[in-house]
Amino acid sequence: MKKMQDMGGFFVAAVTPYDEQGKFSAPALHKLMDKTIAEGAKGFLIGGSSAECPLLTHEERVEGLQAAAQYENREKTKLMASVAAISTDEAIEYAKTAKALGYDAMISTVPYYYKFGMKAISAYYGALREAVDLPLFLYNFPGNTGVELDIADDHIRGMLTDGTIAGVKCFALAFNRSSLSLWGIPWRINSALMLSRLARTINCCRLASSRIFPLES
Repeated sequence: MKKMQDMGGFFVAAVTPYDEQGKFSAPALHKLMDKTIAEGAKGFLIGGSSAECPLLTHEERVEGLQAAAQYENREKTKLMASVAAISTDEAIEYAKTAKALGYDAMISTVPYYYKFGMKAISAYYGALREAVDLPLFLYNFPGNTGVELDIADDHIRGMLTDGTIAGVKCFALAFNRSSLSLWGIPWRINSALMLSRLARTINCCRLASSRIFPLES
């Protein structure tokens, strides 16, 4: 499996810019990337919540992934693709697109709306990681997905410790230092909000104002 590359530094959750005709604007995205890199950003999350991914068509999501990958100063930055979808097949399709475009990592919320059980959620992430050889991050956002992950569940604990998940972006207090330690899940923390299964040498990747990914070296 692909090893985690150095992704330390400040990452920006990119928006989806449009032109006056209501069409996706790659030039506008590139200008935003120029500006934020000049201000110290080390990478971008493309197609996530800040990009309003649930409101985008399939074509718009792919267009956004392609535009970021075609950025002329691509060598100066790291890219993480949001591949979240209700359908596992659709999520894998986004992940394969990101892999083909040279993305450095991928991230997904749990499948939303239907409130799948812990076994099905674990299978979703396992299928993603098996199908596409990119580091996979879990975005735990129960306020939007309607699903609170149960880290006492064997399936969830398993995927957090067996190499399936590289790190966690978290908006839920259930993923805290005490609860992870209680269930024997290795962790390192650099913020009250961001945790990881990784217990050894790590780098920290900050996303937005206070959400941090601890990452493997």
